Amino acid sequence: MEIALTKRLADQVKLNLHPTEKDLNPLFLWTANWTNVYDRDSDNLLVLVNNATRFIVAIYPFEKEDFNKFEEICMNAIRKTLQSFNFSSAAIDKYFRLAGDLKFTQNRDRSAASRVGKAGLECAIHISSNLEQGDHIPLETLTAGVNHMLVTLPGSKDYCVPFEEFAKALSELTSEQIFAYRAFELLVTLDLEIYEVKRSLIVPAAIDFFALHNVIQSVFSWGSSHLYDFSIYAEHSLQPIHRLVPYEEDVNHDPTATLLKDQRLEDYLLKYKEILYTYDYGDNWEHKIKLVKVYEKYDGESPYLLHAEGKTPPEDVGGIPGFIYFLEAYKDPDHPEHEELKDWVGIWTPELEDWEKRPRVIR
Repeated sequence: MEIALTKRLADQVKLNLHPTEKDLNPLFLWTANWTNVYDRDSDNLLVLVNNATRFIVAIYPFEKEDFNKFEEICMNAIRKTLQSFNFSSAAIDKYFRLAGDLKFTQNRDRSAASRVGKAGLECAIHISSNLEQGDHIPLETLTAGVNHMLVTLPGSKDYCVPFEEFAKALSELTSEQIFAYRAFELLVTLDLEIYEVKRSLIVPAAIDFFALHNVIQSVFSWGSSHLYDFSIYAEHSLQPIHRLVPYEEDVNHDPTATLLKDQRLEDYLLKYKEILYTYDYGDNWEHKIKLVKVYEKYDGESPYLLHAEGKTPPEDVGGIPGFIYFLEAYKDPDHPEHEELKDWVGIWTPELEDWEKRPRVIR
């Protein structure tokens, strides 16, 4: 395996750089750069882009002292990022065996330098938009979005998705089953008293709670504009035995809460079977997450929406009482607030659109 370093990065790395291997399979070649994130004073983001597929690996934060373990960090980051996309261990292990020993070279390809620069910008935007979660952004979620963006491959004008290109290339290279991981089938229910909003999902058992929050926001069509937490209850208990929160400020308000860092869904759901996800403490939308089925070797892409039932209320409608009042006025043309509320809610409709009900991979 070869990692070609941009000049900025090569100036920092105290390693012997090797000549570029001319006939190396581009799937084993990565281009790396060290750059910064907005509102930060120094370089602190390491980005690697695969030359064959434009698949991105990012490490944040990456500080000067990390150069002491540069080779180890790069290899671990590539492996962990591939694992985060649920590629099978057999396929990943074979990829590293076929790639051979790691060598560092000086990048002399201007197009590759441009691609890794663009990837760094995309990662920086993602990191900046998520820094309210604190400086801990799990490696596994760092490039989930950018690896599903449309790009063009070197020498081609056709658009493709880096994740899909790497999956296809990995399958052809290794002849191994690409997906084989533990997954959970979940039923997530929001009880609105007048009806229930339900979403059936398949998610990786090892999904972290930041990613699970994003998945629920997506399938319930929330706007991710309010606070949230996850509460775990023992059977017949009225008080949570664990309350997981995303921000330091939450812990300041509730010292019994646990700050989210690297906790995984499987750490809790196998034992307790049900978790309460609360979104927007004003409206207090409580989603019950129930474990329906465990797949020990799931062979597809996830998170995946299996079934959707019931429309989510508009944001800031005033909780369940406010929504019941809103829905009554929305459906009654003679209600004195009918037109005002229709204007306020905009494109919201009381029924699910076809695309909202369609089974699909959740990006």
